Amino acid sequence: MKLLFLHIVKTGGTTANNAIATVCRRRGYFVHVMDGEQANDFGREQLELIADAPGFDQYCHSHIGVFDRELHDKFRARGWFTICFTRNPLDLLCSLYHSTPEAQGQTLDAYLASTIKDPDTMWRIPEWHAEINYLRVFSTGRLVSFLKTYMSETDPKVGHRNPSGSRGFAHHLATGDIKSATTKKLIASPQSKLFSELANAEQQQS
Repeated sequence: MKLLFLHIVKTGGTTANNAIATVCRRRGYFVHVMDGEQANDFGREQLELIADAPGFDQYCHSHIGVFDRELHDKFRARGWFTICFTRNPLDLLCSLYHSTPEAQGQTLDAYLASTIKDPDTMWRIPEWHAEINYLRVFSTGRLVSFLKTYMSETDPKVGHRNPSGSRGFAHHLATGDIKSATTKKLIASPQSKLFSELANAEQQQS
């Protein structure tokens, strides 16, 4: 099985990657790992080589911002099963604020108001999301379900990694950290609407 995990930031991706990679290593999969200053992100040319890498049992993790439809299609055409978890953008962006040192010079409200308009693809559900094999809202239970159903793990172990310390959008709204005008913009954003559509569809299927 060739697995590609597409990591949207602050969606439980570090936790999911650790759990999936642990299973793959135990089973002797070839796990593609980026060392050094690039952290664990490959460049596009490297990913194109990985897509074509010979062998069956492989695992690769990449933040989703590196990908576009064409590159994802190449992995799919080479027999890779692609995985991605999502999260409510309102909670995601609060978490991203708390885990981004450069953001601490501005208020949470100002950060949210500017970031929701930012075209940065690292935190966005991609336009080609329908092409991803397994796209689900993240929860520990959903990750455990994936490990059981798709990787035949009988007793999956999940350890939470890289928490941001954010108490969530609802908390910050209640404490007045987020203004009503900003809230309206966030809820009306294309990403919020897309997440709601996906979450509702997932709930109806379960």
